[in-house]
Amino acid sequence: MMKFLLLPILCLTSPFSFAISLTPGEYELQTEIKTELPQAQNLPKSHTAKTCIEKPQDARKLMEDALKGSECKIGEFKDLGTTASWKMTCSLSGVEAIGGGKMKAAKDSFTGDSHMTIKIASMELKSTATHTGKRIGACPVKDKK
Repeated sequence: MMKFLLLPILCLTSPFSFAISLTPGEYELQTEIKTELPQAQNLPKSHTAKTCIEKPQDARKLMEDALKGSECKIGEFKDLGTTASWKMTCSLSGVEAIGGGKMKAAKDSFTGDSHMTIKIASMELKSTATHTGKRIGACPVKDKK
């Protein structure tokens, strides 16, 4: 159950959803997540990661590949080259999650936001995230073994 609850939230921070129209290279990704718990204070969380984008790739396929093996599906998806938006749903054993997001990419950077609502019985957990990323150089050279 916990894996199911974390998957939609992790999708909010996935670098796979930001590979549209970016110059290949290493990127630093920063995400600020705000989760609203019923009858509790908001708990903001930050996450910074690095990822290598070796070549331009289809954003929808990257997101679908990242969700393989989960109970989550990408619904409406629009990829207009420098902007993308999506909706997604997840369902497992009476727990539903509905969300989506949008992002805008420049040559060497991007900005975006995403949201997810997880429903468990009569309780709702809402998360929003803002994303920024910038190219920091070429991808590190991999050791050939």
